[in-house]
Amino acid sequence: MLAARLMAQINEKFGQNITLSALFQGATVENLAKILQQQIGSGSGSPLVAIKSSGTKTPFFCVHPAGGTIFTFPNLANQLDAEQPFYAFEQIPNEEEPSVISIQEIANQYLQEIYKVQPNGPYILGGWCYGGLVAFEMAQQLIQQGQKVAFLAIFDAIISETRIEPKADDDTKFIVRLTEFIKHLFNIDLSISYHELLKLPLDEQHQVLMEKLNITSDAEIQQHLRGFKLFKAHAQAMRNYEPQVYPHEINLF
Repeated sequence: MLAARLMAQINEKFGQNITLSALFQGATVENLAKILQQQIGSGSGSPLVAIKSSGTKTPFFCVHPAGGTIFTFPNLANQLDAEQPFYAFEQIPNEEEPSVISIQEIANQYLQEIYKVQPNGPYILGGWCYGGLVAFEMAQQLIQQGQKVAFLAIFDAIISETRIEPKADDDTKFIVRLTEFIKHLFNIDLSISYHELLKLPLDEQHQVLMEKLNITSDAEIQQHLRGFKLFKAHAQAMRNYEPQVYPHEINLF
């Protein structure tokens, strides 16, 4: 959460969105300054982040969960073999109102980035939640292109048996779910209830959450709100996805 606050303050002062993954590449003022200079000079970069680019084994490409963050992936990378390269896909919540992009389309976009690092298979893919469905679709498209997928890892992904349409209380349910995640991850009980939020519009629901977290910076509040809206867009893309039968082995965690 301190990292998110730092990124928001950088955005407020320099007008540039720095990814949380920038901290994984060397958390020094000098390195962050270099990243800022590169972004200003060349525009937005690739969504593919090299958490560990060295190693003799086939690279592992892992896709972010709903919301686009990869803050848990460096820990996963550290648990793997020392010779295991690890790349993660990250999406920065830049848009005020992010559009719902289909799982098929985002899978194709991410494959184009993988080809720049590894032009041919066999491929090792993985993803968490939303990212699990994207990785699943990436594997499908690779198979259709005649490529080999050596390993497909899916973490905590959910597929509904029937299509789920947006509902009036989606915002409330998502925010309550977020508070439960915060409690589990950081041991912070925000004591926000579904009924407390239900009658409030999204901006006011989000404001309640920010007040509980003692977040007062407008830049930081807006950053968190963009992240929440990106989470919603990803959740709807998951709901819209109709998977086809995968012809090979899946490793479900």
